[in-house]
Amino acid sequence: MKKRGGSAVRWVCAWAVSGAIAAQAATGVWSNVSGGYWADGANWQDSVVPSSAGSEPGSGDVADFTALAAGETVTVTNYTGSGALRFAGLAGDFWTVTGGSLGLANAPDFLAERYGEIRVDGGELNLVAPVNNGGYGVAKTGTGTLRLSSTHTYTGFTHLKAGRLALTNGAGLAVSAVIVDAPDAALQLEGDAQIGSIESRCVPQTTVDLGGHTLSIGGVGSARAFDGCFSNGALRFTRGDTLVVTDTQNVTAVRLENGSLACGVGVTVAGWWRFDDAAQAGKDAGPRANHLVESGTQTQWLANDSERGSVLALEGAGTWLAGPNGGEIEGLPVSNMSFTVAFWVKPDSDVKLTAGLFAWGVPNQDRRYNMLRLNTPASDKPLMHTNWGNNREIPYAPGLMDGAWHHVAIVYRDGFYLYYIDGEPVGADSSTVPLQVAAGNFTLGKGFSSDTFKGLIDDLL
Repeated sequence: MKKRGGSAVRWVCAWAVSGAIAAQAATGVWSNVSGGYWADGANWQDSVVPSSAGSEPGSGDVADFTALAAGETVTVTNYTGSGALRFAGLAGDFWTVTGGSLGLANAPDFLAERYGEIRVDGGELNLVAPVNNGGYGVAKTGTGTLRLSSTHTYTGFTHLKAGRLALTNGAGLAVSAVIVDAPDAALQLEGDAQIGSIESRCVPQTTVDLGGHTLSIGGVGSARAFDGCFSNGALRFTRGDTLVVTDTQNVTAVRLENGSLACGVGVTVAGWWRFDDAAQAGKDAGPRANHLVESGTQTQWLANDSERGSVLALEGAGTWLAGPNGGEIEGLPVSNMSFTVAFWVKPDSDVKLTAGLFAWGVPNQDRRYNMLRLNTPASDKPLMHTNWGNNREIPYAPGLMDGAWHHVAIVYRDGFYLYYIDGEPVGADSSTVPLQVAAGNFTLGKGFSSDTFKGLIDDLL
């Protein structure tokens, strides 16, 4: 049994966002019960025309169409940005937005997540106008239906939080991942369509009704886990790494042009390295048996710590642990998949501050890898790398070099990084560009430079 000592870890479950909150966004209220041109101020109450997608949290304008009569059409003449579109009606009501392209970002309702929002409370919105700029993503909310019938080229995520998202013939989200966030939300095909990737984050699991059509999956972030079913149609996986679905599928056909489809595989923990087994320092206590192998030579790999019992002890002289077969780790988060890395660390006083703690992916290629290393000369600010030009500093005082054990956790989801040290949130960062992390090259105690870590590590999860 491991001894457990030191300060208790207090987890704070909150999303933190850096940067100042911008001024209150404008709200334009459509006052013409009939349709018309978006850019015409006469159609809006007090001539307030929503025209900004916003660049800061909550700063996007709101376009309120709740007074628009059923069956009417709003025409966009030029590129138009806003934070949110809002429609409301009864079952059977429908509206159309057509014409020029739209930008959606930073709706007031999504201060932390910073998505654009399309809210349809009852009825159906047929969005013919393409969304070319989605910022951090677009959230579908409300109990009604959003129908997409054109090619949308925004690179953010499409979050299905409520109601129904219908993809009609020719609908394209090739560079966007569809995230199903609620069990009562429905993704349905009304014609052949393409999406970049798909992921389910709801319990109980949901089902995608293909409606006898073909759903092509492939693009940015195409390595995904979908906890649910695809039914009544065909899947066509066009490019990427792996799509994992946990339930038995009821589809007419599955066509793999590039990549792989795995069914019935639960995706949980890539590995849990407790460093308790004297006979195998890198033994994985998790279900995947991703045992790490020793690289380099040192007298012993494990040490008996007075606080934590058996721990990994690295001497900093060219020794580290790595995944077998070129650093391969089954279940390792790749592409733009969400992940959490957590571990205990106690650096030695003379550790090289450029030493890596962990890494995986393809080095020297932007957004193709994840790496955490100590930071020279500021040991109070470890660095999280995803590319060499945008290192994410994790501020922490008095730093990690005080001779004590510290618990470090890094959470990544949809472009957001959250950093915790000893259970306290110490920083957050974000990027509008999805990661494209590759598999392989997993190392512990070393990054992608020659410097290796000197100190103690425990309970890497």
